[in-house]
Amino acid sequence: MVHGWPGSFYEFYKIIPMLTDPTQYGGKDSDYFEVICPSLPGYGFSEAPHRPDFDPRDAARIFHILMHERLGSKTTTFKVAIGELQ
Repeated sequence: MVHGWPGSFYEFYKIIPMLTDPTQYGGKDSDYFEVICPSLPGYGFSEAPHRPDFDPRDAARIFHILMHERLGSKTTTFKVAIGELQ
């Protein structure tokens, strides 16, 4: 999950346990998700980009590297939902 501007991963603090341990919230074991919540560069607890022309494509490239090279994800498809948690 990626937070919006100007936010941080803390926006998801309350929902993460529901996704990672659904049985504690009335769900089934098979409903669990592995949750990754990177910070957008320069927001929340993340260091600011070192290039002044850093843009959303650069952030996407960094997240792609995180998912594939650092965390070893084999999938080439990631799900995206845009919304607001109340």
